[in-house]
Amino acid sequence: MENIKFRVWDRSRKVMYKDISLDRAYLQKDVYGDMFVLIFLKIYNNANNKFERIEVSNFEILLWTGKKDRNGNEIYEGDIVKHKSGAIGEVVWDSRRVGFYIHKLVKTEEPFEFYLNGEPNFEWEDLEVVGNIYEIAQGR
Repeated sequence: MENIKFRVWDRSRKVMYKDISLDRAYLQKDVYGDMFVLIFLKIYNNANNKFERIEVSNFEILLWTGKKDRNGNEIYEGDIVKHKSGAIGEVVWDSRRVGFYIHKLVKTEEPFEFYLNGEPNFEWEDLEVVGNIYEIAQGR
């Protein structure tokens, strides 16, 4: 079984943690004492060899799709991808379908839909990661 990979976008610091390992998650009982809620994560940032604490209200966890683009880059939730036809979309997790799909963002001259009749109309290897919705919003 392959490891579950993810990235973390820290909303307050406007930083994407890409090369990380989860050290531990800190939970606390809710106000009614019925269930546990996530308070913060302690991650190990492999890029700078440091442990960091990220408050739950300040981060987004972005799952790896398990796929790579045509350049060998891992494709994550929140990535902006470009199809060889020129169509551009965002990789999104769909909890109803329990899987990833690509939400088309830009219309192209050549008609192309990522999904036809609910089925994928693309190969992951036909995609290229061109950014992600978080860093693009920050002008990076």
